[in-house]
Amino acid sequence: MSKRIMAISFVLISLFVVSFAGCDRIQRVLLEEPEPVPTRDTRMEPETVPNNEGIGIFDTSVMTGHGLGAEVYIPGGEILQLPDFEPLTPVRTFSVANVDVPARRYEEGFPELGIDALANFAIRLRGKLKVEAPGQYNFALSSDDGSKLYVNGNLVVDNDGRHGMRTERGNLTLTAGMHDIEIQYFQGPRYEIGLQWFWQPPNSTEQIVPPEVLYPPAPDTSVEDATLRE
Repeated sequence: MSKRIMAISFVLISLFVVSFAGCDRIQRVLLEEPEPVPTRDTRMEPETVPNNEGIGIFDTSVMTGHGLGAEVYIPGGEILQLPDFEPLTPVRTFSVANVDVPARRYEEGFPELGIDALANFAIRLRGKLKVEAPGQYNFALSSDDGSKLYVNGNLVVDNDGRHGMRTERGNLTLTAGMHDIEIQYFQGPRYEIGLQWFWQPPNSTEQIVPPEVLYPPAPDTSVEDATLRE
């Protein structure tokens, strides 16, 4: 009888020790502070945005090796005419197949950037235009609001200023080959927008400049050159 009592006592003591040890481990786990989760310093690593989402108005289905480079600027304040782009820093870059944005309502802003930019922003499009047949080329810009077209650094169409959808024209004699293109545009008051670029090659009719004759700008090697000189 005493052996049985001793065996039962041993079992009870063992269970008590195991339970106490388990409670102690649980207590230590509960009291221990969890390891801090590392956070990213966004001041050092600003969030990047996918390069080719567009801003809700342009065709960004660009053929391989083609398209124009586009830069979005928000100078700040009210825009009455095209700004000087040189001292400005773009808030967004992407590529467009061509320039064909008929007049429309514009209520999207920049959802990818979280910026309510329905008004007072500017866009600069740059690239190259391939000309097959030499001769006189007629160009037209329709825009709401202001826009300008430069070919080889020459102002060909001036449609600047605040206005509704309006078309201005100009012409230039071009040789066969590649020519530098720059289109500047700004959106003034909300909520109407539009930008279309037309051309009329020799012995042809006026039409939207097609994607197959548009190519991206040459890479900017100025930064690389400056790095190599250091």
